[in-house]
Parts: sequence; C-alpha cells; structure tokens
Amino acid sequence: MIGLDHPEDLTAWSRWQRRRNVLRETKAAASTLLQRREPSVDAVVLHVADGDPRLLVALDATTPTKIAALIRPMRHLVGRVPVAVLAPGDISAQLPGEGWAVRRIPRTLAGLDAQRGSGGTLGRIDSVMSAGHYLPVGSLLDAWAQSHGLRKWIVQHGLLTPKAPPLPHEAHLLAFTEADGRFWASGRRDIEIHPVGSQLLHEAGRLARVGTKTSAAPVFLGQLHGVELSKPGLVASTRRFCRDTGAVYRPHPGEKDLFSRTIHRWWEREGIEFDRSGEALTDLRSPVVSTFSTGVLEAAARGLDAWVYHSRPPAWLREFWQRYGMNQWGEAPTPAPDPLHDEPARLIADIVSH
Repeated sequence: MIGLDHPEDLTAWSRWQRRRNVLRETKAAASTLLQRREPSVDAVVLHVADGDPRLLVALDATTPTKIAALIRPMRHLVGRVPVAVLAPGDISAQLPGEGWAVRRIPRTLAGLDAQRGSGGTLGRIDSVMSAGHYLPVGSLLDAWAQSHGLRKWIVQHGLLTPKAPPLPHEAHLLAFTEADGRFWASGRRDIEIHPVGSQLLHEAGRLARVGTKTSAAPVFLGQLHGVELSKPGLVASTRRFCRDTGAVYRPHPGEKDLFSRTIHRWWEREGIEFDRSGEALTDLRSPVVSTFSTGVLEAAARGLDAWVYHSRPPAWLREFWQRYGMNQWGEAPTPAPDPLHDEPARLIADIVSH
C-alpha cells in the first residue's frame, strides 16, 4: 500500500523539504543579509473571547483551506466549548463573533505555561486543535500539549500525497474520509481516525450548480510551486497539455519564485495564454484541469467539467487520483464528491465537544 514517505519522522520530512526548497531558502537568506533586516520578535498572538477557554486552536496561516478546516467549526462550538486561538499575528478579523482580546506572548513553552499558571487565561485548556505540527505555531502547540497530557485534534485541510508531513504522536485525526485517515496514519497504531468530510468541498457543493461552457478553452490550474513531482516532468507535461489543447494557464498564487516566473515567461513567448484575473475558481465556467489540485474537486462540486492530467504519472499519483475519484482527461468528467448528511464543520464541533 502506498503511504507517507515519512510516516513518523518529522525531522526527516523537514530535511526533505529543505532540500527541495534549497534555491528558495538561499535566495531568502541572501535577501535578509543584503537588506540588513532586524531579526523578527519570536512571538505568537493569543486570541481569547471567553475568559475560561477549554480548547486552544493553532492557525499557522489564513489560507482558504485552513480557515475552512479550523475556523469554520468554531461557529458551532459557541455556547458549547469556549475556544482560544494561537496565530503568528492578529487574525481577530477572521474569527467568528466579537470581543476577541489579543495578547502577544513569547513563542515558547514557557510563554504558554505563563498563561496556564494560577488564574491564567489557559488554565482550563484540556485539548488542542491544529492542522499538524510541521509549522511553527502548530509545532509549539503540539509540544505544549505533549508536556501537559492534553488531547490533540488534527484536522485535515487539503488533499494528501506521500510527501505530506507525518501526524503528531497520539493524535485524534479528523480526516476527509476513512481512506484518507488510513493513508495519513500509514499503519501507525497511535492514531484515532474520525472521518468528517471536507468543509471546503462542502461549501463549494452548496453553491448553485452551473454548467460548463462547452466552447470555452480548458483552464489548467498551475502547481509549479509544489515539491511533490519532478519539476522537469511537471513542466513538460503541463506545457504539452496547454499547447495541444489551447488551454489557458492559471498560475497558483504560490508561483512567485524565480523558477516559476522563468517558466511563465517562456510559455507566454510560445503563445500559451495566461489567466491572472484573480477570479474565484467557483466563478469559472470553463472546463478545469490540473495535475493534483483540490481545485479539480471544487470545480466538480460546483458542477463544472473537471479532469486531471499528467503525461507520465508516477504510481503514487495514479493512487491519489483513484482515492479522490478524479478522472483523467479523455474520460468522463470527475463526478462531484458525495454530499454528506451534515456539514463537516458541525461534525468536527460535535466530536470535539464530546
């Protein structure tokens, strides 16, 4: 069975990430030296609306997938489980409700412990929730939960490849599906799986279904920023599809690095059309194609014709397409994900509150 490349070793996964992003990291380090920037304060921002929270949520980034996975459930926890939120900056505008008090604290275990002491804001916290422990805030929260014996809830926020980071030890996983849960756990016995669905896809499916303009050129959702596939293979495959079908290339917001920008210029000189309109994916009316983007399932949920494509897909990518029910270009369009009887955010709130 295909599973994670690093099912338990976060250090090994981090080394792999650094190797794949060595050019980006070198450029960032050089920029820092040239600009002589002062080092940033190593702190996080604690958000509290209720003076006696029981659940502490880590939000490392306000991306659409993480907002859907971690913030949407908070709407259903109101009046049931008081929540506090830990983030790199002030995100109170993104949080449900009003009255969020914001406090900057050191990004250390001691900084959190100071909030847990006698009469502290976090004195009654008995569980934590995050998207994982592979980013700074999630890592801090996992270490803090481990040191105090707190229950750890991990919410899946995106589609899973073998390059996904490992789960924290003794985690309670709120996965899209049972199959995703087993894939992410990769045989580990310390993971408890709760299938709850995807809030992002649920919200896309609730929008009024639209029809695809059959005369419109396909829109190819770019993923040049990713590290999961060989860059030469991904570039060749994407270029071939766009040239053969007349597809419009839609760069991913993360395609800002030198490599991606160079490829963009090359393709534009060759006559490949680009979509930089910023129009929401769910507002498109064109057929949608990508290699392994969540956008394929979002488009299918919306009612658009959607496919995946790679000229030479490795075995893990074929398994990925099968696990998520994605159909290849030339087959029938990808079916919309099966609707759930309840909203995933509500299911998460129900499980966490019990």
